[in-house]
Parts: sequence; structure tokens; C-alpha cells
Amino acid sequence: MKKIIRSSRGITLIEVMIVLAILGTLLAILAPRFASQLDKANQRTTKISMGQLMQKIAEYQLECGKVPSSLELLVTPGEECPNWIPGEFKKLPVDGWKNAFVYNAENGTFVITSLGSDKREGGTGLAADIRSDELDK
Repeated sequence: MKKIIRSSRGITLIEVMIVLAILGTLLAILAPRFASQLDKANQRTTKISMGQLMQKIAEYQLECGKVPSSLELLVTPGEECPNWIPGEFKKLPVDGWKNAFVYNAENGTFVITSLGSDKREGGTGLAADIRSDELDK
């Protein structure tokens, strides 16, 4: 009687398909959680950057007696306030999604807005706008 010796050097197609199915299932379960955490991190980053801008605007207001008409005046001295020295800001911070903040100033007050992950006005949930006048709420 002859013994049949099988070589176990390779893997079968079935084994490869099972591994791929397991990896696909894990990816399908974990990807939405990761995306949600990424959006939450972007929101926190946006609020921190917005706080830095608000602090810089307060410094500008102390130095110049009024809020700047645009955020660009925080990084480049302008005719509006010749005494202003930009300091540590070399360029304006952006929100967590790498978009510029929207700045509105009138009657001595200002609002800084991030349009959120959808980059459009409005939105709900993680795509909602983040406004400086609503940060403490």
C-alpha cells in the first residue's frame, strides 16, 4: 500500500475567499465608526481654531478700538489700524475640513462661521454649521 503525501505549501481558493469575507465584514462594521469619529475630531478642531480667532479679534479690538472688517487684517497690517502687529498668525487658521471661515462684522460685533462637513450653509448633525456666537451653548 502506497502512502499519499500531500504538500501543504499553498492555500486554497476557498481559504482565500473566507479570509476576504472576514476582512470585508470587519471593514463594513468599523468604517462608519471611524468616519463618525473623524467628523467629531474635525468639529473639535474647528472650535479650537475658532477660539484662537476670537482671541486674536479681541486683541485687535483692544489695540485698534474696533473689530476688524475682515479676518485678513489679523495677519496683514492694513490702513484700518496702523498700530496692529499681526504677531504669531502667519496665515489664517482654517476649520477642521480645511475650509476658510466665514466672517461677518457689523456694529462692533462679529460672527465667525464654519460651514461644516457639507461646506454649505445650514446642515444638521455632524454637517451642521458651527458659529462663534453659539460655542458656549
